[in-house]
Amino acid sequence: MEASPVVRVAKDADLGAVVEIQHSDPAPELIGLAGDVERARRLGRALTISDGILDPKRPVVVLESAAKPIAFLQYSVGPSASGALSAPLVVRTVAALGSGVVGLPRRLAARRAIRLAAPAGSLYIAELHVHPEHRGRGFGGQLLAWSSQHCRVLGLGQRSLITGSENPAIRLYERAGFEIVERATDARYQQVFGEAGRVLMVACP
Repeated sequence: MEASPVVRVAKDADLGAVVEIQHSDPAPELIGLAGDVERARRLGRALTISDGILDPKRPVVVLESAAKPIAFLQYSVGPSASGALSAPLVVRTVAALGSGVVGLPRRLAARRAIRLAAPAGSLYIAELHVHPEHRGRGFGGQLLAWSSQHCRVLGLGQRSLITGSENPAIRLYERAGFEIVERATDARYQQVFGEAGRVLMVACP
């Protein structure tokens, strides 16, 4: 009988698996930023590889099955803003997109228009991804349950996340106790990224 998946702290050797989990099926916002699916994969992989997964300020845990990561969660302690792009990040984005950089300033401006900030002192879930082949089997919920337990371990009173306003995963987050507390919408963002904006969700541990 196959052992149940387990959550563990990510190791440097997990980087390739994390890249595959997150960017084999790019998020709509990344596609909008890059211009198309293939550029989004290239951009996402380049950014994740550049950042790595061992930053102590943004720890990563993986859900492992049969000795292979199938999902991961990255978190930090808030506040943390969405829509913010640092100068080094913009440089890496331009390098990864190549000729796809045409129109990037307009797309970046649209992204900045829907900035939200996670509450101070919350466990902020920056990334939560399940490999496309393993979705719909409760693994995202398992990582959210881990985040609840870890929130208590850290002595924090709240979890938070920021996601697209039309992300189907919102239903998963609501089942895990999250509620939408703030919305940011903008017509320019909708034109570029295909959804009205982003939402801030919070939950007790």
